[in-house]
Amino acid sequence: MLENAIKGFYKQLELDPEVKNREKLEKRDEFIVAGMGGSHLGADLIACADHTIPLKIHHDYNLPERLTNELLIASSYSGNTEEAISALDFANKNNTPSAAISVGGKLLELAESKGVPYIKIPDTGIQPRSAVGFSVIGTLALMNKMDEINSLKSMGSKNAEERRVEANTVAEALKNKIPVIYSSTRNEAVAANWKIRINETGKIPSFWNTIPEANHNELIGFEKHKETSNFADIFGFIFLKDSEDHPRIHKRMEIQKNMYEEWGYKVQIVELTGKNRWEKILSSIVMADWTAYHISETYGLEPEEVETVERFKKLLG
Repeated sequence: MLENAIKGFYKQLELDPEVKNREKLEKRDEFIVAGMGGSHLGADLIACADHTIPLKIHHDYNLPERLTNELLIASSYSGNTEEAISALDFANKNNTPSAAISVGGKLLELAESKGVPYIKIPDTGIQPRSAVGFSVIGTLALMNKMDEINSLKSMGSKNAEERRVEANTVAEALKNKIPVIYSSTRNEAVAANWKIRINETGKIPSFWNTIPEANHNELIGFEKHKETSNFADIFGFIFLKDSEDHPRIHKRMEIQKNMYEEWGYKVQIVELTGKNRWEKILSSIVMADWTAYHISETYGLEPEEVETVERFKKLLG
């Protein structure tokens, strides 16, 4: 099913979201999205695509005490994420303007009972990380960003397999490695998505960081010493390169890449390709999906389910 979900990713952008209790949806220019795991990835990408939107992501219970003009959007794909439910409940008790997005569950039950505006996205049986297209469109609708939605809908016919071969090559080079993903700060949500997909689909550890920040600390940790020379056998690096990044970021990436290779590490450059900002972001996300999918195949692992997370939730009670 995951393979089909990746192939059909761009079709998600054709979603025509219906806002229930629309008359109660307050128009605001600032937003806070409360969600965990795959349920906040869409909001992350919205902030990445347009840095002018005042958008905060909340990964915790309740809400920050000092909310002023923000609209809270509680996001939980399953509708049963306790942190997102906690945020919506907290907002209702404190008369904070709010909305919700989910396939159903307790979150939408709460929204319906309180008359909170909400969008019910299609329940196609896919994992939250695979529903980013639905999440992006639904969140933009609650933010009243219709021009952005119309622009994204034009991408609905794109071929999700166009970078699959390239992704397989990247995955092969990461065999028996722990991937570390680097991007510019403006693309940190893309790097984080790569890491998350490799964790959940590839079923292996992965980490991410941004440049220039990594040049000031992490670089030192990977320096080759006799006592740590085996690190080159453990880690593999991906640099997400964007032609729109600052020229000094390009230079920093090149220098760091050269230093890592000098120390014996395997380094790969993955270009963000596309005609516009959204095309670049989503093309890279789909490539991350294929890379992670191939990693799971390499190890003979089941790519879709997240049984460990479900077990953890049961232990929480």
